Amino acid sequence: MKFVYLKSNGDIRVAYGTTNADFVKDKVCGWGESRECYATTAYFDLEKAAWRSFRWENLIAVY
Repeated sequence: MKFVYLKSNGDIRVAYGTTNADFVKDKVCGWGESRECYATTAYFDLEKAAWRSFRWENLIAVY
């Protein structure tokens, strides 16, 4: 999925990522604590092959 959000430093980020757990299950390793506890949503960035997160209120568009 392609989406755009405002980063905490004020930059606009166009991202290609997924939240599909089945797609990235081999890349899941964490502390078992949900990002929702921090008012953010985690996604796997398909271009950078790394986990990223954003705040829902900063979401600008989904394509």
